[in-house]
This record gives sequence, structure tokens and C-alpha cells, in this order.
Amino acid sequence: MRDDPGLVPATGDWPLHASTVHAIEGNIRQRVPEWGGQWVQIKLEQGAPFDGERVVYLAGRQTRWHVVR
Repeated sequence: MRDDPGLVPATGDWPLHASTVHAIEGNIRQRVPEWGGQWVQIKLEQGAPFDGERVVYLAGRQTRWHVVR
């Protein structure tokens, strides 16, 4: 349930083990004033390994838009 993971039983109750890779899934839905207050939903998934102490994004953390025209 990407839009409301609270509806899925046991969400977040799993241990995080070292030497594993995870899909970090970001999701936001926000009104954009420049588009007349239209709702816009943006989804992002990035791979990230956990080494037992920290998470590092495989391709670096995305911080800017990649515009395709």
C-alpha cells in the first residue's frame, strides 16, 4: 500500500539486517500553486544497501529533477 502503509499489518516490524539492499520508496502528493493548485503526486524509488551501520544510496541520493523533454 504505497499511499498508506499503515493499512498493512506489521508494517515496519521487520529487523534490518547488515549486508542487505533495499528499495527506498519516496512518495509525496502536494498542491502546486504555480499550476492553479492542482494536486501532483511524485514517486521515487532508489536502491540502497545497509552495511550494518549506515545506508548509502547506490547512485547517490537524488536531490534534483531529471527533466526529459
